[in-house]
Amino acid sequence: MKISIKVPEMNCQHCVMRIEKSLGSLRNIQQVNVDLEQKMVEINGDVKFEEVKKAISAAGYRAEEIINSTQ
Repeated sequence: MKISIKVPEMNCQHCVMRIEKSLGSLRNIQQVNVDLEQKMVEINGDVKFEEVKKAISAAGYRAEEIINSTQ
């Protein structure tokens, strides 16, 4: 599954590292791509949006929306 999420509060490399670290605690994630300029996070793996949203929230950020989701 591929999930793309907008994280509007992400504005520096420190934010990127916090989000990557928090997402790293999730199981079954194959790849995480964080685009600071676009304020987007793309996740590939067998994970649900609610798990990803919770991990991003634990890092101190808001997962605004799912842009696309494919299985």
